[in-house]
Amino acid sequence: MQLLQQVESSNSCRFEFELTNTLPYEIRSLVPEFSVYRANGVVYATDSRNFGPVRPGDKVRRALRFAGITCAEITRLQVQGGERCEMGDLNKFSDAKGACLAKLRVLPSALLKFEK
Repeated sequence: MQLLQQVESSNSCRFEFELTNTLPYEIRSLVPEFSVYRANGVVYATDSRNFGPVRPGDKVRRALRFAGITCAEITRLQVQGGERCEMGDLNKFSDAKGACLAKLRVLPSALLKFEK
């Protein structure tokens, strides 16, 4: 997963992400949560987006907007959750906590600190 862009708008910040499926199987569903942090380390808001279905070798883009906070006020964007994904041998009934997110590689960004 890569953070492609952050766009300032009236009292909000919009992010655009791209997920490239480098796995040998389809990602039928992956719904990670994204949390934005202020400089003091406090989470301002958390929201999620569905990435799927994505066939092997394909890419999908998604956007997410956080209202009430400007891009300049955001110092970190963290990817978390994503449980109950559907990919490979993992599905909504799998109990392997963290297994979905473990298959996700988050690329560093020059825009701001972007990690899982």
